[in-house]
Amino acid sequence: MVALLPPAPGEKPQNALFFRKGELEPALERPLSHTLPPPPPAVNSVADSPEAPAIKRFTDRSLFVYSFQQRQDLSALLVLNKRPPQAG
Repeated sequence: MVALLPPAPGEKPQNALFFRKGELEPALERPLSHTLPPPPPAVNSVADSPEAPAIKRFTDRSLFVYSFQQRQDLSALLVLNKRPPQAG
């Protein structure tokens, strides 16, 4: 599954999350409330929330920079390049 992420204000879209089949199976075998207890953190406070380490664990290896490449038949390919690890 690929999720194209919205950009920060004033920036161009470039980030995507790519999850391979089965990659999240261990987490999905348990109730979501065991992985990320409710209520969910507000978008602007995710980085400082108690859930931040779990979110980082699931997303860091799946974060890519995306672009589109036009093929000869004028269709588009989604190109994913691994994003360098973020500090912090």
